[in-house]
Amino acid sequence: MSIDPTALQRHREFGQEMAERHFRLYPTDRYPAAVVVDIMRDAMQEPAADAGIGSRALEPYARVAAAGFIRAWRRLLRAAR
Repeated sequence: MSIDPTALQRHREFGQEMAERHFRLYPTDRYPAAVVVDIMRDAMQEPAADAGIGSRALEPYARVAAAGFIRAWRRLLRAAR
């Protein structure tokens, strides 16, 4: 199984956009990395299943989306100080 670099970038951007939306609503929340991966996996599971993508193939993309979320969240926290 090869990982599509364009899809990785899109998933990273998805995580960043999700962080920005959540930060506007919940600026004081804290998200452990494992929780963020679970949230991303859950958010992506149904569309992935509809596209015929199994959970094992989805995992790297969920992790990249979570990394994008965490990076953006930390950046937003620093900017808010």
